[in-house]
Amino acid sequence: VLLGVRAEERNRADRELVALKVPDYSGGAARNLSEQEFEQLFREEAGALLALPAHRNIARFITFDASAQPKPILAMEYVRGTNLERTLQHGALEMPRALRIVDDLLAGLEAMHKVQIAHLDVKPANVVLRDGSGDAVLVDFGLAGRRLRAGCGSVHYGAAEVWAESSSDEPFGADVYAAACVAFEVLTDTVLVRGDTIQELIAEHFAPQPSAAVLAALERLPRLAALAQLLRAAVARESGRRPSASRLRAGLAAIAPDLRGLDWPIKV
Repeated sequence: VLLGVRAEERNRADRELVALKVPDYSGGAARNLSEQEFEQLFREEAGALLALPAHRNIARFITFDASAQPKPILAMEYVRGTNLERTLQHGALEMPRALRIVDDLLAGLEAMHKVQIAHLDVKPANVVLRDGSGDAVLVDFGLAGRRLRAGCGSVHYGAAEVWAESSSDEPFGADVYAAACVAFEVLTDTVLVRGDTIQELIAEHFAPQPSAAVLAALERLPRLAALAQLLRAAVARESGRRPSASRLRAGLAAIAPDLRGLDWPIKV
């Protein structure tokens, strides 16, 4: 992601920084697509972002220039703040704050899914805690759109359908899966899907019940059975068995009062 300013604001002291995204072609990620096909898909999917709603948990869409050379450019609001990945590295959370971050993340996805757009790369690095308000904001929409593409997503957070050669699944379940992985990480300061190699991590996503042993350990802890059950449903192997972002958010909100008094991070 690059930073820029609008041409008409270049000489203004209060000019707004924007985040610029261009298609980053990788033969490994694009699988069976040529670079030209990959860029065309980027054009088609980025155009769908016109439907993004104004929402405090979503970086604001600014413009998409499909004719830019040498590659199309997507311009989004640059959200000032610290991303969630760095926040977790610094260990600077308490349980009420962690729960708010998870709720913010799911609120952003809920709003996106209502207009039939999936983010498709939900991970801590793509969530920024906005300076001032502290809102958790989804950023980096370079993979967002209305359909899955092979290889979209990141290895600790990508559901099985993301790694399949082809999939007819709706894209929204992949967001829910990734959000559940992030929620576990925010609450426990450890990753949910584990493996020593990329191959082992991807194999775990394809397991009949991904992360079964970790979730079983969580379920045995006092006051955490309901959380384990919600996360287990959200990372179900089949995307059709996962709850919507709205239902997962409502389920977590219902048990949040029982979690707020716990020490952060939860030890699993």
